[in-house]
Amino acid sequence: MAKTIPQNNRVKVIAEIANAHQGLVKKLYELVDICIDLEVDIIKLQIFKYNMIATKDYYQYHEYKELYFNNSVWKEVISYIKKNSQSKIAIDMLDEYSFELLSECLDKIDYVKITPSIFTEKTFVKKIIDLCDNIFVGIGGLSPKQVEKTLNYYNFKNKHIVLMCGFQGFPTEICDLRLEQIRYWSEKGYQVGYADHVDADDEDLSIQVPIYAIMQGARYIEKHITIDRHLKGHDYYSALEKDSFSKMLMKISAAEIIMGNKSEAVTDNEISYKKLFRYAVAKNYIKANSTLKRNDISFKRTGVEGLTEQELKKLEGRIFLSDLDRDEMLTLHNLKDK
Repeated sequence: MAKTIPQNNRVKVIAEIANAHQGLVKKLYELVDICIDLEVDIIKLQIFKYNMIATKDYYQYHEYKELYFNNSVWKEVISYIKKNSQSKIAIDMLDEYSFELLSECLDKIDYVKITPSIFTEKTFVKKIIDLCDNIFVGIGGLSPKQVEKTLNYYNFKNKHIVLMCGFQGFPTEICDLRLEQIRYWSEKGYQVGYADHVDADDEDLSIQVPIYAIMQGARYIEKHITIDRHLKGHDYYSALEKDSFSKMLMKISAAEIIMGNKSEAVTDNEISYKKLFRYAVAKNYIKANSTLKRNDISFKRTGVEGLTEQELKKLEGRIFLSDLDRDEMLTLHNLKDK
Protein backbone atom coordinates (compact mmCIF):
# COMPACT_ATOMS: atom_id res chain seq x y z
CA MET A 1 0.00 0.00 0.00
CA ALA A 2 1.10 3.56 -0.66
CA LYS A 3 2.08 5.73 2.26
CA THR A 4 -0.21 8.46 3.50
CA ILE A 5 0.89 12.08 3.45
CA PRO A 6 2.56 12.77 6.81
CA GLN A 7 0.85 15.38 8.97
CA ASN A 8 0.00 16.08 12.58
CA ASN A 9 -3.48 15.25 13.81
CA ARG A 10 -4.98 18.58 12.77
CA VAL A 11 -7.28 18.66 9.76
CA LYS A 12 -5.71 20.47 6.79
CA VAL A 13 -7.79 22.92 4.73
CA ILE A 14 -7.15 23.35 1.02
CA ALA A 15 -8.33 26.64 -0.49
CA GLU A 16 -9.18 25.93 -4.14
CA ILE A 17 -8.74 29.06 -6.26
CA ALA A 18 -9.53 27.26 -9.53
CA ASN A 19 -10.73 29.82 -12.12
CA ALA A 20 -12.18 32.35 -9.68
CA HIS A 21 -9.56 34.80 -11.00
CA GLN A 22 -11.66 35.10 -14.20
CA GLY A 23 -8.44 35.29 -16.25
CA LEU A 24 -7.27 38.50 -14.55
CA VAL A 25 -3.85 38.58 -12.89
CA LYS A 26 -5.00 41.25 -10.42
CA LYS A 27 -7.85 39.02 -9.23
CA LEU A 28 -5.51 36.04 -8.99
CA TYR A 29 -3.28 37.94 -6.55
CA GLU A 30 -6.31 39.20 -4.66
CA LEU A 31 -7.45 35.60 -4.15
CA VAL A 32 -3.98 34.52 -3.11
CA ASP A 33 -3.86 37.37 -0.57
CA ILE A 34 -7.21 36.28 0.86
CA CYS A 35 -5.84 32.75 1.29
CA ILE A 36 -2.71 34.11 2.95
CA ASP A 37 -4.78 36.30 5.32
CA LEU A 38 -6.87 33.26 6.25
CA GLU A 39 -3.67 31.27 6.88
CA VAL A 40 -5.00 28.26 5.02
CA ASP A 41 -2.85 25.16 5.08
CA ILE A 42 -2.75 24.63 1.32
CA ILE A 43 -3.47 26.90 -1.65
CA LYS A 44 -4.45 24.94 -4.73
CA LEU A 45 -3.96 26.36 -8.21
CA GLN A 46 -5.53 25.18 -11.44
CA ILE A 47 -3.01 25.53 -14.26
CA PHE A 48 -3.64 24.63 -17.91
CA LYS A 49 -3.24 25.87 -21.46
CA TYR A 50 -6.29 26.07 -23.68
CA ASN A 51 -4.82 24.25 -26.68
CA MET A 52 -3.25 21.51 -24.55
CA ILE A 53 -6.34 20.69 -22.55
CA ALA A 54 -8.92 20.88 -25.36
CA THR A 55 -9.49 21.13 -29.09
CA LYS A 56 -11.09 24.13 -30.75
CA ASP A 57 -14.42 22.35 -31.16
CA TYR A 58 -14.70 21.68 -27.42
CA TYR A 59 -17.51 23.81 -25.96
CA GLN A 60 -15.31 25.46 -23.30
CA TYR A 61 -12.26 26.03 -25.50
CA HIS A 62 -12.73 29.81 -25.70
CA GLU A 63 -13.34 30.04 -21.96
CA TYR A 64 -10.09 28.17 -21.35
CA LYS A 65 -8.33 30.65 -23.62
CA GLU A 66 -9.67 33.59 -21.61
CA LEU A 67 -8.57 31.95 -18.33
CA TYR A 68 -5.06 31.10 -19.49
CA PHE A 69 -1.94 32.61 -17.87
CA ASN A 70 1.55 32.08 -19.21
CA ASN A 71 4.16 30.26 -17.15
CA SER A 72 5.91 33.42 -16.01
CA VAL A 73 2.71 34.58 -14.25
CA TRP A 74 2.31 31.27 -12.46
CA LYS A 75 5.97 31.15 -11.44
CA GLU A 76 5.69 34.63 -9.92
CA VAL A 77 2.50 33.69 -8.08
CA ILE A 78 4.09 30.53 -6.67
CA SER A 79 7.14 32.50 -5.51
CA TYR A 80 4.86 35.15 -3.99
CA ILE A 81 3.00 32.53 -1.94
CA LYS A 82 6.25 31.00 -0.70
CA LYS A 83 7.67 34.39 0.23
CA ASN A 84 4.61 35.73 2.03
CA SER A 85 3.05 32.76 3.78
CA GLN A 86 3.47 29.40 5.45
CA SER A 87 0.85 27.88 3.14
CA LYS A 88 1.77 24.87 1.07
CA ILE A 89 1.05 24.83 -2.67
CA ALA A 90 -0.85 22.22 -4.64
CA ILE A 91 -1.65 22.17 -8.35
CA ASP A 92 -4.13 20.19 -10.40
CA MET A 93 -2.50 18.08 -13.07
CA LEU A 94 -4.69 18.72 -16.11
CA ASP A 95 -2.38 18.70 -19.14
CA GLU A 96 1.23 18.79 -20.29
CA TYR A 97 1.35 22.51 -19.58
CA SER A 98 0.74 21.99 -15.85
CA PHE A 99 3.29 19.17 -15.89
CA GLU A 100 5.87 21.46 -17.49
CA LEU A 101 5.35 24.05 -14.75
CA LEU A 102 5.56 21.36 -12.10
CA SER A 103 8.89 20.19 -13.50
CA GLU A 104 10.27 23.73 -13.42
CA CYS A 105 8.97 24.56 -9.92
CA LEU A 106 9.30 21.19 -8.23
CA ASP A 107 11.08 22.66 -5.22
CA LYS A 108 8.18 25.06 -4.55
CA ILE A 109 5.17 22.85 -5.27
CA ASP A 110 4.29 20.63 -2.31
CA TYR A 111 1.40 18.54 -3.65
CA VAL A 112 -0.22 17.60 -6.92
CA LYS A 113 -3.73 16.34 -7.52
CA ILE A 114 -4.71 13.81 -10.13
CA THR A 115 -8.37 13.12 -10.89
CA PRO A 116 -10.40 10.48 -12.77
CA SER A 117 -10.43 12.79 -15.80
CA ILE A 118 -6.84 11.70 -16.56
CA PHE A 119 -6.78 8.17 -15.11
CA THR A 120 -7.03 6.62 -18.57
CA GLU A 121 -3.92 8.56 -19.74
CA LYS A 122 -1.49 6.00 -18.39
CA THR A 123 1.70 7.53 -19.75
CA PHE A 124 0.83 10.98 -18.42
CA VAL A 125 -0.22 9.74 -14.98
CA LYS A 126 2.89 7.61 -14.58
CA LYS A 127 5.08 10.64 -15.39
CA ILE A 128 3.37 12.57 -12.62
CA ILE A 129 3.74 9.75 -10.09
CA ASP A 130 7.42 9.29 -10.96
CA LEU A 131 8.08 13.01 -10.39
CA CYS A 132 5.99 13.68 -7.26
CA ASP A 133 6.00 12.26 -3.75
CA ASN A 134 2.86 13.90 -2.30
CA ILE A 135 -0.25 13.16 -4.32
CA PHE A 136 -3.94 13.84 -3.83
CA VAL A 137 -5.84 11.16 -5.75
CA GLY A 138 -9.36 12.26 -6.67
CA ILE A 139 -11.81 9.36 -6.52
CA GLY A 140 -15.12 11.23 -6.80
CA GLY A 141 -17.60 9.49 -9.08
CA LEU A 142 -15.80 6.14 -8.93
CA SER A 143 -17.05 2.89 -7.42
CA PRO A 144 -14.87 1.13 -4.81
CA LYS A 145 -13.99 -1.47 -7.44
CA GLN A 146 -12.82 1.23 -9.87
CA VAL A 147 -10.76 2.90 -7.17
CA GLU A 148 -9.08 -0.37 -6.21
CA LYS A 149 -8.34 -1.06 -9.87
CA THR A 150 -6.74 2.37 -10.28
CA LEU A 151 -4.66 2.09 -7.12
CA ASN A 152 -3.47 -1.36 -8.10
CA TYR A 153 -2.63 -0.36 -11.65
CA TYR A 154 -0.58 2.73 -10.85
CA ASN A 155 2.42 2.11 -8.66
CA PHE A 156 2.00 4.47 -5.71
CA LYS A 157 4.49 2.49 -3.64
CA ASN A 158 6.72 4.79 -1.57
CA LYS A 159 4.49 7.75 -2.49
CA HIS A 160 2.46 9.70 0.04
CA ILE A 161 -1.17 9.75 -1.07
CA VAL A 162 -4.54 11.05 0.12
CA LEU A 163 -7.73 9.73 -1.44
CA MET A 164 -9.95 12.75 -2.15
CA CYS A 165 -13.67 11.97 -2.16
CA GLY A 166 -16.20 14.37 -3.69
CA PHE A 167 -16.63 15.84 -7.17
CA GLN A 168 -17.73 19.07 -8.86
CA GLY A 169 -21.35 18.94 -9.93
CA PHE A 170 -21.75 22.69 -10.57
CA PRO A 171 -22.91 22.48 -7.77
CA THR A 172 -23.04 18.95 -6.36
CA GLU A 173 -26.49 17.78 -5.26
CA ILE A 174 -26.90 16.61 -1.66
CA CYS A 175 -27.79 13.11 -2.83
CA ASP A 176 -24.40 12.87 -4.57
CA LEU A 177 -22.23 13.78 -1.56
CA ARG A 178 -21.73 10.14 -0.48
CA LEU A 179 -19.82 10.95 2.69
CA GLU A 180 -19.86 7.28 3.67
CA GLN A 181 -16.97 6.82 1.20
CA ILE A 182 -14.71 8.63 3.64
CA ARG A 183 -15.17 6.12 6.43
CA TYR A 184 -15.01 3.21 3.96
CA TRP A 185 -11.54 4.15 2.72
CA SER A 186 -10.32 5.29 6.15
CA GLU A 187 -11.12 1.88 7.56
CA LYS A 188 -9.03 0.34 4.78
CA GLY A 189 -6.02 2.26 6.06
CA TYR A 190 -5.96 5.16 3.63
CA GLN A 191 -5.72 8.79 4.57
CA VAL A 192 -8.80 10.48 3.15
CA GLY A 193 -9.87 14.01 2.27
CA TYR A 194 -13.07 15.56 0.99
CA ALA A 195 -13.46 18.05 -1.86
CA ASP A 196 -16.74 19.78 -1.09
CA HIS A 197 -18.76 21.26 -3.94
CA VAL A 198 -22.19 21.73 -2.38
CA ASP A 199 -24.15 24.86 -3.39
CA ALA A 200 -22.69 27.75 -1.38
CA ASP A 201 -25.92 29.75 -1.75
CA ASP A 202 -26.86 27.79 1.35
CA GLU A 203 -24.01 29.05 3.51
CA ASP A 204 -24.97 26.99 6.55
CA LEU A 205 -24.99 23.72 4.62
CA SER A 206 -21.82 24.69 2.77
CA ILE A 207 -20.05 25.07 6.10
CA GLN A 208 -21.68 22.05 7.72
CA VAL A 209 -20.81 19.50 5.02
CA PRO A 210 -17.04 19.77 5.68
CA ILE A 211 -17.77 19.22 9.38
CA TYR A 212 -19.80 16.11 8.54
CA ALA A 213 -16.89 14.93 6.38
CA ILE A 214 -14.46 15.39 9.27
CA MET A 215 -16.78 13.41 11.53
CA GLN A 216 -16.55 10.59 8.97
CA GLY A 217 -12.76 10.68 9.12
CA ALA A 218 -11.63 13.25 6.52
CA ARG A 219 -8.22 14.73 7.33
CA TYR A 220 -8.15 17.18 4.42
CA ILE A 221 -10.97 19.52 3.38
CA GLU A 222 -10.87 21.13 -0.06
CA LYS A 223 -13.12 24.16 -0.54
CA HIS A 224 -13.45 26.68 -3.38
CA ILE A 225 -12.88 30.33 -2.56
CA THR A 226 -14.04 33.44 -4.41
CA ILE A 227 -14.03 37.21 -4.05
CA ASP A 228 -17.71 38.01 -4.64
CA ARG A 229 -20.39 35.36 -5.15
CA HIS A 230 -22.86 37.91 -6.48
CA LEU A 231 -20.77 38.32 -9.64
CA LYS A 232 -21.37 34.64 -10.49
CA GLY A 233 -18.06 34.21 -12.30
CA HIS A 234 -16.22 30.99 -13.07
CA ASP A 235 -16.30 28.38 -10.30
CA TYR A 236 -18.55 30.42 -8.01
CA TYR A 237 -21.11 27.60 -7.46
CA SER A 238 -19.56 26.05 -4.36
CA ALA A 239 -17.12 28.85 -3.49
CA LEU A 240 -17.16 30.76 -0.22
CA GLU A 241 -16.21 34.40 0.18
CA LYS A 242 -13.54 35.36 2.70
CA ASP A 243 -15.84 35.89 5.71
CA SER A 244 -17.72 32.65 5.12
CA PHE A 245 -14.46 30.77 4.57
CA SER A 246 -13.16 32.17 7.86
CA LYS A 247 -16.34 31.01 9.58
CA MET A 248 -15.81 27.53 8.13
CA LEU A 249 -12.25 27.44 9.48
CA MET A 250 -13.49 28.33 12.95
CA LYS A 251 -16.18 25.64 12.79
CA ILE A 252 -13.58 23.08 11.72
CA SER A 253 -11.36 24.04 14.66
CA ALA A 254 -14.32 23.70 17.02
CA ALA A 255 -15.20 20.31 15.52
CA GLU A 256 -11.68 19.05 16.14
CA ILE A 257 -11.84 20.15 19.77
CA ILE A 258 -15.20 18.42 20.16
CA MET A 259 -13.89 15.19 18.63
CA GLY A 260 -10.69 15.13 20.69
CA ASN A 261 -8.06 12.58 19.74
CA LYS A 262 -7.34 8.90 20.12
CA SER A 263 -4.99 9.44 23.04
CA GLU A 264 -5.95 7.72 26.27
CA ALA A 265 -5.10 10.87 28.22
CA VAL A 266 -8.09 12.58 29.84
CA THR A 267 -8.63 16.31 30.02
CA ASP A 268 -8.45 18.39 33.20
CA ASN A 269 -12.22 18.84 33.07
CA GLU A 270 -12.71 15.07 32.83
CA ILE A 271 -10.46 14.66 35.87
CA SER A 272 -12.56 17.24 37.71
CA TYR A 273 -15.70 15.30 36.79
CA LYS A 274 -14.34 12.31 38.72
CA LYS A 275 -14.91 14.36 41.89
CA LEU A 276 -18.57 13.39 41.47
CA PHE A 277 -17.77 9.69 41.72
CA ARG A 278 -18.60 7.87 44.99
CA TYR A 279 -16.09 5.80 46.93
CA ALA A 280 -16.12 3.34 49.83
CA VAL A 281 -16.52 4.72 53.36
CA ALA A 282 -17.45 3.15 56.70
CA LYS A 283 -21.24 2.98 57.09
CA ASN A 284 -20.83 3.02 60.89
CA TYR A 285 -17.97 2.76 63.39
CA ILE A 286 -15.78 -0.27 62.55
CA LYS A 287 -13.40 -1.85 65.09
CA ALA A 288 -9.88 -2.98 64.26
CA ASN A 289 -9.53 -6.73 63.55
CA SER A 290 -13.08 -6.84 62.16
CA THR A 291 -13.65 -8.66 58.87
CA LEU A 292 -14.57 -6.53 55.89
CA LYS A 293 -18.19 -7.09 54.87
CA ARG A 294 -20.14 -5.35 52.14
CA ASN A 295 -22.89 -4.40 54.59
CA ASP A 296 -20.40 -2.38 56.65
CA ILE A 297 -19.60 -0.10 53.71
CA SER A 298 -21.49 2.69 51.92
CA PHE A 299 -20.47 4.85 48.96
CA LYS A 300 -20.24 8.64 49.05
CA ARG A 301 -18.45 11.49 47.30
CA THR A 302 -15.13 12.09 49.03
CA GLY A 303 -12.31 14.62 49.02
CA VAL A 304 -9.93 12.24 47.26
CA GLU A 305 -10.27 9.14 45.08
CA GLY A 306 -10.83 5.90 46.95
CA LEU A 307 -12.02 2.36 46.34
CA THR A 308 -14.89 1.61 43.98
CA GLU A 309 -17.50 -1.11 44.56
CA GLN A 310 -15.86 -3.22 41.88
CA GLU A 311 -12.52 -3.01 43.69
CA LEU A 312 -14.18 -3.66 47.02
CA LYS A 313 -15.55 -7.02 45.88
CA LYS A 314 -12.00 -8.32 45.55
CA LEU A 315 -11.19 -7.26 49.13
CA GLU A 316 -14.12 -8.78 51.04
CA GLY A 317 -12.95 -11.00 53.87
CA ARG A 318 -9.83 -8.98 54.64
CA ILE A 319 -9.14 -7.69 58.17
CA PHE A 320 -9.23 -4.07 59.32
CA LEU A 321 -5.85 -2.94 60.71
CA SER A 322 -7.31 0.00 62.63
CA ASP A 323 -10.58 1.50 63.78
CA LEU A 324 -12.63 3.43 61.22
CA ASP A 325 -15.05 6.18 62.19
CA ARG A 326 -18.32 6.63 60.37
CA ASP A 327 -17.76 8.10 56.84
CA GLU A 328 -14.00 7.50 57.08
CA MET A 329 -12.58 6.41 53.71
CA LEU A 330 -11.61 2.81 53.20
CA THR A 331 -8.16 2.31 51.65
CA LEU A 332 -5.82 -0.59 50.99
CA HIS A 333 -3.72 0.65 53.91
CA ASN A 334 -6.65 -0.06 56.29
CA LEU A 335 -6.67 -3.76 55.39
CA LYS A 336 -4.60 -6.91 55.65
CA ASP A 337 -5.09 -10.47 54.45
CA LYS A 338 -6.68 -12.98 56.81
